[in-house]
Amino acid sequence: MIVEYDTTTKEIKAAHWGREYVASEWEDYSVSGRAIANCPDEDSIGGKYVVIGGDGVTGTFANLGKFSISVTKTVISANDTDYCDFSNIPQGTTIYIDNVSSGTADSDGTCRFKAIHAGAYGIKFWKLGYESQIFTIEAEDGYLYDNITG
Repeated sequence: MIVEYDTTTKEIKAAHWGREYVASEWEDYSVSGRAIANCPDEDSIGGKYVVIGGDGVTGTFANLGKFSISVTKTVISANDTDYCDFSNIPQGTTIYIDNVSSGTADSDGTCRFKAIHAGAYGIKFWKLGYESQIFTIEAEDGYLYDNITG
């Protein structure tokens, strides 16, 4: 079986069941951010990722783990003071906000999100060997008023 995979996440993008690896058939393969691997045939590759051997072409499959990340709330005020907290984030997990990497979780396993602009934000957690988890946080218009001007 030949699989095409994402070179960063090792996520399987395409599978060619029953195909034997012949180097000359793949020498012109050029898809940005992707590579191919010669893997053993399996009936189902759902919930798995590719583990690449030392030769850079031979691969095996490993099961994706599942995060148990929780969030305190999914609707916040967009006023830079309201927030939601994420917890149970494994160390080394990359955190993306609207598909832009915003850092990596440390050993405390928590992350706080605030917004200053109203709108929906996609918060994605990714770590090699885990199935990505995405939360949508809605930041509603939340003007701050002081005691003098109301």
